[in-house]
Amino acid sequence: MKDKLYNVYFPIWLLIIFPAAWLIALPVNFALDSAVLWIAMAALHLTDKGKLYRRTILWIWLFGFLADLLGGALLLWASTGTSAWWYENIALPISLNPFSSICGFIFVLLVTIFSGALIYVFNYFITFRRAAPSPRVRRILSLVLAIVTAPYLFFVPTKALYNNNVSAYQYDQVCEKEFSLDEITQLLSSHALKEDG
Repeated sequence: MKDKLYNVYFPIWLLIIFPAAWLIALPVNFALDSAVLWIAMAALHLTDKGKLYRRTILWIWLFGFLADLLGGALLLWASTGTSAWWYENIALPISLNPFSSICGFIFVLLVTIFSGALIYVFNYFITFRRAAPSPRVRRILSLVLAIVTAPYLFFVPTKALYNNNVSAYQYDQVCEKEFSLDEITQLLSSHALKEDG
């Protein structure tokens, strides 16, 4: 039985559902969350930053990744629309380039805001509930983390990662064609030979 690959082009936000991509995403998210937390604590002139960091960073990191996963799941759901209008105005733009359609852009913006709001809620009501020295600090740290660490990567156009000359029509043709693993290997090896030569 031939293995088939139905879609060679995939959006960068789709990587979040592949565990192999987590090997890169998890440490990068941890470093970003740590940097944002330390900078925010320094800006608030908090004492005992190390204690607050140790008590909260694991939860901040896990909840941030959970919020990103939920946002990615919403985008994945939206990219499977069946009506012609949905496909043209939402599914195709969020899969290729959110900036190519106002509806696609607004949808990705709303999903990013949703993920950021989840980051705020998780941190405000769980992470900093007992750890923050005051309600003001709790609110500010949660808000800063939500704004700075929201998944803005959802806006990266997929076609920027591939051939910039790929049109929506060509994308449709690629998505409709079934590729065997032999054909994919042949395409990849011919592309590698062109780069070497």
